[in-house]
Amino acid sequence: MPTDGSYIGLHTKFCFSSLSAAELIQQPHLFKPNQADVPNLEPENSPIWLLLSWPDEAQLQQELILKLENPLFRDVRFYLVSKGKVVDSALSGTQVPLINRRLYNHMPMYQIPRHLKSDHSQLLIRIESEMRLQIPMTLSTVSNLPITMRKKALAFGVFAGIILAMLFYNLFIFFTVKDYIYLVYVIYILIVGLIQSIIEGYALSILWPNSPTFALDSFYYFTALVNIAGLYFASRFLHTKDHAPNWHKISYLFYTIYSLSIILVILGYRPFVYQLLQGTAGFVSLYMLFSGIIAVRKKQPSAYFFLIAWSALIVGIFIYVLKDFSIVPYTNLTHRSIEIGAALEVILLSFALADRINILKRENEKIISERNAFLEAEVMKQTFELKESNENLQTTLTDLKQTQTQLVNAEKMASLGQLTAGIAHEINNPINFVSSNINPLKRDIHDLYEMIDALLSIQFDHPDCPNQIKAAQKLTADLDYQYLKEELGILLSGMEEGAVRTVEIVKGLKNFSRLDEAESKLANLNEGIESTIILLNSSFKGRIQLVKNLNSLPDIECFPGKLNQVFMNLLNNAVYATNKNLKRIDPGIITVSSNLLNDYIEIKISDTGIGIPPEKLPHIFEPFFTTKPVGEGTGLGLSIVYSIIESHHGTIHVDSVINQGTTFTIRIPVNRLGK
Repeated sequence: MPTDGSYIGLHTKFCFSSLSAAELIQQPHLFKPNQADVPNLEPENSPIWLLLSWPDEAQLQQELILKLENPLFRDVRFYLVSKGKVVDSALSGTQVPLINRRLYNHMPMYQIPRHLKSDHSQLLIRIESEMRLQIPMTLSTVSNLPITMRKKALAFGVFAGIILAMLFYNLFIFFTVKDYIYLVYVIYILIVGLIQSIIEGYALSILWPNSPTFALDSFYYFTALVNIAGLYFASRFLHTKDHAPNWHKISYLFYTIYSLSIILVILGYRPFVYQLLQGTAGFVSLYMLFSGIIAVRKKQPSAYFFLIAWSALIVGIFIYVLKDFSIVPYTNLTHRSIEIGAALEVILLSFALADRINILKRENEKIISERNAFLEAEVMKQTFELKESNENLQTTLTDLKQTQTQLVNAEKMASLGQLTAGIAHEINNPINFVSSNINPLKRDIHDLYEMIDALLSIQFDHPDCPNQIKAAQKLTADLDYQYLKEELGILLSGMEEGAVRTVEIVKGLKNFSRLDEAESKLANLNEGIESTIILLNSSFKGRIQLVKNLNSLPDIECFPGKLNQVFMNLLNNAVYATNKNLKRIDPGIITVSSNLLNDYIEIKISDTGIGIPPEKLPHIFEPFFTTKPVGEGTGLGLSIVYSIIESHHGTIHVDSVINQGTTFTIRIPVNRLGK
């Protein structure tokens, strides 16, 4: 038994028994001598009892602390026996919260009173545990105990410092390179640190001092989790799924075993889980070792680091297991062999991950170099193709411009055709009337000449005028002057009406025919509307009524010819739609109105036509879109209207109801240059 002074070692005996302390005191023959420095026994169904006694000549001069160097014993009870009776007792173990222990420490401890006479006193210790009963004990004076504990804490602190350093180092790399494998390794490092803190008892005193049940179960939980995390990290790091798929499938068996272990611990089967974890540990270690060997054979550069790192941990585990079976002695070094191996593994695997960055960098440089070469070739190819496409596009653009010009001209010619038809119809009527009156007019003029020749001698301003008039009346009666007079009046009136009508049409045509003016000028939009209506007058005859509500408007700067084309296109569409709906609304009505609204002139053209379907309304101003049947429209009319209104910084809005009619609302700013 280790001590920190010159005290004579205690005599240790043991037995497995379910008897009470009082009963065992009366049956000392049940105890067997312990031959090893550190008791190391397989657990049984009954608790183990340790009986500690002093040599006959010994008498303690100082108070000593007996400490069991295993914080994972579930239940530890100390009984001080004097003269065959229990005179003192204390509880410890993971099932006892630290606050309820006599000595506040994560290790089971008992303070031995000084001046204790050895011939009458013994220390009886009862231990319950599912784990292997390796029971290292140290005996320290009260004054030297803090020094001993600080040394152990310092040793663990070095390990914890390495774990934290590697954890934050790899976490930093993860946030830098965004490689998921580093996050997996950070989780693995964290669990490695936690499992070692549980084995050393620091988790009990720092993390969950008042959770006795979890204090014991946490060993099993984190043992399973550290193996799951290690297996997952190894499979991702070594790419076993890609390079050794059949071998990789074995890992699923281990995942199942460790997941089942966690469930069984929750259900309370700790002894079975302890055996299961012990039995699986060796196979997992070999699996990881051979995974590394396979990766090395596959010539994975970082696999060498993994193999060395895992070998360091396996050596640590191997020494720890040999210590458990008393093949090698229990010392601080053998006790911390797993801790040392884990620290080395964590450091070496961090080197492996760092080397992974260099490997990835070289691979990326190679990929980038190859990609650059490929991209250069592609750029040259694409440049040639783009150049060729650009030439084709330029040709196509030229063709499109020519086609656009032709289509716009076609639309103008279509409008001009309609205009010409209307003008021809309008002019034809007065001209026919004039031409049909020419022959009667010639005849009447001939008679008039004959009568005038006969009356040349008459002076109408002569005092003898009445007599001359009587003579003229007689001549007039002979030539039927009254009839001639009436007929001449009728003929001249008709010809005058035809001439006036022709003048109006010519004036309207002159006002309308400014489609290609390049410069804007002051004009009155009402005049443009009137001239357009005059030219389309023949279209309104019959079953369509035209209603005009034209209010006084100021002259504005605009392109009057282009706006006349807008009115022409919209009125033509209104006539077309109204004629199509005469079966429902007869007579049809087309209403044209103009108003001055603040800084805008508003013009509305409404009809009682067939209307526009709602789904087509958003598209009516698109080029080549038409609601008319094939052959009845080019689809450019409203597109041209929209362009002209837009060039005047105005807006055009349409409201339409199927079979009820459509209204186009145009707004043109009065001060066009200010918009």
